[in-house]
Amino acid sequence: MATATEPAGRAPADDGPGPGLGRRVLAILGAGGRRAGPVVNGLFVLGAALVVWSGVIHLRLWASGYRDIPGATGPLFLMQGIVAIVLAALVIAFRRVWVGLAAAGFVLSTVAGFLISVNYGLFGFQDSFTVSDGELAFSVELAAAAVLLAACGGAVWRDRAQAKNAKRSSTGAGAPVESAPVTKVSVENP
Repeated sequence: MATATEPAGRAPADDGPGPGLGRRVLAILGAGGRRAGPVVNGLFVLGAALVVWSGVIHLRLWASGYRDIPGATGPLFLMQGIVAIVLAALVIAFRRVWVGLAAAGFVLSTVAGFLISVNYGLFGFQDSFTVSDGELAFSVELAAAAVLLAACGGAVWRDRAQAKNAKRSSTGAGAPVESAPVTKVSVENP
């Protein structure tokens, strides 16, 4: 049934108890940080290190001759190296899901670009797995994405577990219940 604040035929914005969808998405993207625990924070740092490694590989390839490739390929290798290092710094600084997803998406887009370039060519250039560091960059980027996605999943899981525990302790759910003392009452017939 529609209320005065909801037009007829529209479902309420909130589909159940708790915050609405927008707030839930923001809560998920904001999960992580120092409260995420040592394992999740370690995964964020490891993922960032792998992203830096990918960036260094691309900067080294750019310096060793990829900068001279005509078209967009040369500048893209330089940009990939710089952006990778900046994203890795953001991952370490914030250790939040939103930046972990951004870094994972970045390395996966680098993998996609490499695969397109190997199989079809990209911007007039065809790359190969046999080039210097081609397989290494590919492996490092896949590992970086996997580690960062694991860190994001761990941060969300830990954040939800902490919220559930906080809710349980604030409502008293799960706490031992003390029983009132029992008094024996007897009734006599006159």
